[in-house]
Amino acid sequence: MVEDGESMAELNIKNEQTHDLARRLTELTGESLTEAVTTSLRERLARLERPDAATRRRRIEVIAERAGPLFREPYLSQDHGNLLYDDAGFPK
Repeated sequence: MVEDGESMAELNIKNEQTHDLARRLTELTGESLTEAVTTSLRERLARLERPDAATRRRRIEVIAERAGPLFREPYLSQDHGNLLYDDAGFPK
């Protein structure tokens, strides 16, 4: 049985492998069966709804194109070590 706020809904699974997987998960996590199933479904949905790698790469490229003009000399070609450390190698 799955609790959803105030209402109750039944989830009847007639697959032995699914029952075994759910039991193993509850043994490993200490969660109730309802918690384990809910968490598993949420995690899978989050993975499936997450943008794919190509979409993420395009988004990052757009950000880089917009941010690029904000970087001007001397920061564009300067070694970051010169900005962060003195001549003796200590933080500025």
